[in-house]
Amino acid sequence: MDEKEQRQRLIDIQNTFQSPHGQRVLVDLQKVCGCHDYLFSAENPHLTAYRLGMRAVVLWIESMLAKDVDEIGRQSTADGALDGAKDGQD
Repeated sequence: MDEKEQRQRLIDIQNTFQSPHGQRVLVDLQKVCGCHDYLFSAENPHLTAYRLGMRAVVLWIESMLAKDVDEIGRQSTADGALDGAKDGQD
């Protein structure tokens, strides 16, 4: 993903989740994904992994909301990706 696409993706995410509708959706996602709950299951490690995966999505959205669009060029030069992913899906 080039710098222009990264900037647009971040702007889209921020516009979506910083609107009143998006803020309500984010609060709902935090509840549904158990962001404020105890996620560990001693009986079922797969359930723990599932819950952590759901929580990771919300944390990713929150991290995108905290980013500065003007930092995109500097950050992408430093680490090669908007969100630091190294798996080549960016």
